[in-house]
Amino acid sequence: RIISIEDIPPENTAERVKRFNERFKGEKGKEYASLLFMSDAKLGITSDSTPRTTEEYRLIWQEKLFGAGAPVRVEQISAQNSVYNGFDTSDPDFDGSPNRTEILTRMGSSVKLSFEAGDSKAVAFLEETERQGIGKDRETGFGQVRVCDEIHMKGVKGI
Repeated sequence: RIISIEDIPPENTAERVKRFNERFKGEKGKEYASLLFMSDAKLGITSDSTPRTTEEYRLIWQEKLFGAGAPVRVEQISAQNSVYNGFDTSDPDFDGSPNRTEILTRMGSSVKLSFEAGDSKAVAFLEETERQGIGKDRETGFGQVRVCDEIHMKGVKGI
């Protein structure tokens, strides 16, 4: 039986965030969440050879993932990126030249996030991020993410 994605009942993201923070005790006054890429994502990251500090990379990822004013902060990134280039022969104006090269953040990449302890706006933001996805071409399956996936909780403190 084929079902629509709308037929799948939503999971309780807030409960997963709570469980994640019960296992990870971090800095006082902060809570944490993880973001697991369930599909490749087109975040608009560009490649250059400019040396950057860790904080500069965090700010780049913060902007590419969430834009300005997000209630969560990127703390750590474990990502695999790849270069994608191809042809769109379905385009009526196809002239034989390849599409612009894009950098894809690969499925399985993960990001550790932080936010103020007890911030319900941050949890609501994470729920919406999980529902909407991130980056470009989400309507074709890119940018699906899961907040505090079970894989990030396995093996933590021997559990």
